[in-house]
Amino acid sequence: LGWMLRSATRSYFYPFITSISQQIGTTAEKGFSFTLDAGFGASNTYALRGVRFSIGLTGFAAGQTFVANLYSNTGGATPTILQTTGELDSDALGGTTASRGLEIIFPEDTLTALTPGTKYGVGLSCTNATSGSINTFTLADASARSAFPSPQLTYMTRTLASAYPPDASDGAFTETTSTIVSAELIIG
Repeated sequence: LGWMLRSATRSYFYPFITSISQQIGTTAEKGFSFTLDAGFGASNTYALRGVRFSIGLTGFAAGQTFVANLYSNTGGATPTILQTTGELDSDALGGTTASRGLEIIFPEDTLTALTPGTKYGVGLSCTNATSGSINTFTLADASARSAFPSPQLTYMTRTLASAYPPDASDGAFTETTSTIVSAELIIG
């Protein structure tokens, strides 16, 4: 249990109830949504260069591939892939050791300008059915998100209809506003 202090308009400190490892795999794409606020200026100023994830208890299996995608229209029937890492070799992670950091960098020639006020999502999936996981924090409620820096990374998941790797036909993501992902955006 984290320490929390609340006022009528804001939460402070670490208002999480539990930390959970969310497994990814061939049919389970998981990640987070985020929205840049107006402080990031006009559109075409910033792009998502990469993401740092906290890997959960289930490590990435050897001999697999995984992919990270940046999406727009995450709640729509056909989310749009704006950027992709392409398939990355899980052997580059140095084994199946879990509970550590994973830094993913998007190829520079695929970077898309982000527009403040627009919702985006980052999804992670893998060739192995139960390979890899990301850490999430379950909060007391959605309003507890105000204790964390902006943009907050809202947990999202979807079942891949076409299996790995994901494409636009796989349908909408479901968000859980009282859960955030332990990750960090690399914006450039």
